[in-house]
Amino acid sequence: MPVVKDRKKNAWKNVKKNGLMSAAVRVLSREGVSGLTMDDVAMEAGVAKGTLYVYFKNKQDLLKELVETATVPMVEELTAILESKDSAKARLCSMTQRHLSYFDEHREFFRIFVHDRMTSLQRMKRYRNNRYQTFVNAIAKVLQTGIEQGEFRLLDPYKVASMWTESNIAMIHLRLLSENPGSSENDAALICEVLLRGISSESAH
Repeated sequence: MPVVKDRKKNAWKNVKKNGLMSAAVRVLSREGVSGLTMDDVAMEAGVAKGTLYVYFKNKQDLLKELVETATVPMVEELTAILESKDSAKARLCSMTQRHLSYFDEHREFFRIFVHDRMTSLQRMKRYRNNRYQTFVNAIAKVLQTGIEQGEFRLLDPYKVASMWTESNIAMIHLRLLSENPGSSENDAALICEVLLRGISSESAH
């Protein structure tokens, strides 16, 4: 019986937390990151500010949780692609395509953060982030498989995986900054073309 009670309590806590996060997104959409305050979120959610601090330590913690929640499904999808049985090249290009298209689907949310200095500083910490490193390692594993199967020449898979990840992130950032980003399929194909074949013309070889 206590187990059932604990489950109900946790379920209610999650519902409450999700409601607070939804209120934060509404405030963000109106005020931006710099204009968001814990007072405004509490007012939007219709709760006392103290309730907000039960779930989030401060504004930075709230923003981090919002981004984490928004990106978890993407990481799961990209990981599934990288772990599929397709060829190494197909997996890498499918992963890139989905990486870009995911941000297209949630464009308005992520554009809120793209100009913000604080979140830019957070992005600089990603190199020490476990999720980031796990993702790079997953790409490196695919590259290593491609090397072993003769799809790719012998290169440092981790360094190339880091380059591939940063290329995706740079393109996503560019697309979020643009008012008319164009086709994510074309941009994903460009990344694959450059990283798989290079940029030198045949005459330069």
